[in-house]
Amino acid sequence: MADEKEQVEGLREALHYEALPDGSVKCLLEPRQCIIHKGERGFCGVRQNRGGKLWTLVHSHVAVIDVETLYRHHIYHVLPGAYFLTVGTAGCNMSCQYCETAVISQVAPEAVESQFMTPQTLVYTAMERGAVGILFAHNEPVVAYEFMLDTFKLAKAEGLRTACHTAGKIFAKPLTELCQHLDAINIDLKAFDETVYEKLCLGSLETTKQTITTVKKAGIFMEVTYLLVPGFNSDIEQVKRMCAWLIEVVGEDVPLHFVRFFPAHKMKDAQPTPIELIYECREVAMKMGLRYVYGGNLPGDKCEFTYCAKCKAVVIERDEEGVPTLHMRAGKCEACGNQIPGIWRL
Repeated sequence: MADEKEQVEGLREALHYEALPDGSVKCLLEPRQCIIHKGERGFCGVRQNRGGKLWTLVHSHVAVIDVETLYRHHIYHVLPGAYFLTVGTAGCNMSCQYCETAVISQVAPEAVESQFMTPQTLVYTAMERGAVGILFAHNEPVVAYEFMLDTFKLAKAEGLRTACHTAGKIFAKPLTELCQHLDAINIDLKAFDETVYEKLCLGSLETTKQTITTVKKAGIFMEVTYLLVPGFNSDIEQVKRMCAWLIEVVGEDVPLHFVRFFPAHKMKDAQPTPIELIYECREVAMKMGLRYVYGGNLPGDKCEFTYCAKCKAVVIERDEEGVPTLHMRAGKCEACGNQIPGIWRL
């Protein structure tokens, strides 16, 4: 009967935790390593100690679901124009001052209107609606780790693509397990200064760097987003250090998105990122050697186009809605035949 009740409630025992002698548990999913006493929850608000075991409260509980292209999530080199079923739950293991999805990510799951949809239901829905894959995004997918992992396993078995957009606050062991069922990832690099990282997001630069390194070693196609927040992470020297590190660890071909900040959540009185700053950082990154650098949240701007790194011809145009026009064949530039890094075939 207990198993039936757990299934009805959508509960699932969490992975990656340690039961402690006093009945508390230690979460081993990410570096905060919350010690959670009976009846209590971790920092993320969605992992709870029930009877000396750690349970996830968001498995199969979908707060946001849509069918859209990967453009909105700053993934430009993966099946442009193809539709993905995008999924989000409640909860987050960080606390970004400017969070655009705070209504689901910064609240308890019971405060969010959600649908009960199992991994099997998500896969069926994706196929029924003509999507080529499933993307976990909107909130921080790490806190829905078990839900995402179970869904991706089933999705891959049905020939669907899998992707997620994450801030990357996760230990290498669970991340490596996830990568076995993952095609593509976008990682938010919040800043390139540890103090700024903590102040802006209650996050860790070192942890995100380790995540990027782990994903690179796993061979997963990766893009990186850097939201430019004026006065915090917009210093050009900080940007240069970030670019130099990416080139060294990931390589010149990693797509990098300098995304425009707009006031939100606890930073509603801040000023949007000047467009000129986006252009400046993009130019700096390209001069340093990064080959595919974009401006983000600038619909229709040519800095959202993809250019061949060899001959500089436009290989992907994007209109104001992000709809792409491709000037490439089988992932190669039509003008010169240069291979463009990415996932271009199902």
